[in-house]
Amino acid sequence: MIRTFLLMIICCFFSFFSCKTYDSPDNYPERQIVFGSGGGFTGKVQSYTLLENGQLFHHNGISNTTKELEKIDKTKAKDLFNKLSKADIENTKYDDPGNMYYFVKSKKGTKEHSVTWGGQKGKTPEACNQLYKELMSIINERKMKGKTQ
Repeated sequence: MIRTFLLMIICCFFSFFSCKTYDSPDNYPERQIVFGSGGGFTGKVQSYTLLENGQLFHHNGISNTTKELEKIDKTKAKDLFNKLSKADIENTKYDDPGNMYYFVKSKKGTKEHSVTWGGQKGKTPEACNQLYKELMSIINERKMKGKTQ
């Protein structure tokens, strides 16, 4: 009887901590994918942050507000983080912003690595461009459903 009770307590403990959600990406200690676009006449930056647990956030650069969006399935989030690893942003040196620019950033704690493009320098690293398109398609799906700004 006591063993069963202790086992239940241990299971509850692990399930509680394995499902932890965060109210902001600022205090998330694990890897993050930050992506978005900016520039133009207003200089407005729209960025999104995906956490490994599937949480998704939108940051509006003009109002400086962050809003949590509909969570992404954990399997899909894991797939996107695998694609981030394959894109090898940590070792890719590409910074070519134009008037309008796009970016994908790998972040963990205080370490950040980014790829920015939109200028005239040349060909954007394909893996980064494909990852960006896939991430933005998720955002656009949510916009179509009316679940994001």
